[in-house]
Amino acid sequence: MNIMHKVDKVKLQFINLSCSRIYVESNIEIDKDIAGLMLSGILSDTLKFTSPTTTEYDKYVAHKLSVIASINIDEYANNMFKAGTNLEGKTFEDIIDGDLKIFEVENKRLAIAQVITLNSEEFLNKTKEKMPGYVLVFIVLYLVG
Repeated sequence: MNIMHKVDKVKLQFINLSCSRIYVESNIEIDKDIAGLMLSGILSDTLKFTSPTTTEYDKYVAHKLSVIASINIDEYANNMFKAGTNLEGKTFEDIIDGDLKIFEVENKRLAIAQVITLNSEEFLNKTKEKMPGYVLVFIVLYLVG
């Protein structure tokens, strides 16, 4: 696979929404692979329908696409999120630098990193190795589906 350029997440969400709307409204036929790609975008964008921005339209289109792609939405989304949040083979620095913001507050530097993983134990082990004695603050978000 050749990556030609990086696309901003907001633009990608818009593209996915546009493709989904075109697909449903124009009644065109799409193949299994394209349906799977479009379904992946909807599931990722809506966090498998748990995001507060999820609409009934998202669910409707996702169901139609899952039928074409012969995909079980629950199983597929769970596997997709596990793969996307897998920390295996990543260094601590790679994990932290993935979404790191540094702020200056009262002449002190404050770093805030967001880590999304389904394997918190693996992350905690990597953290203990690299940051002994540091204070870590964890904010846990639990999505109810």
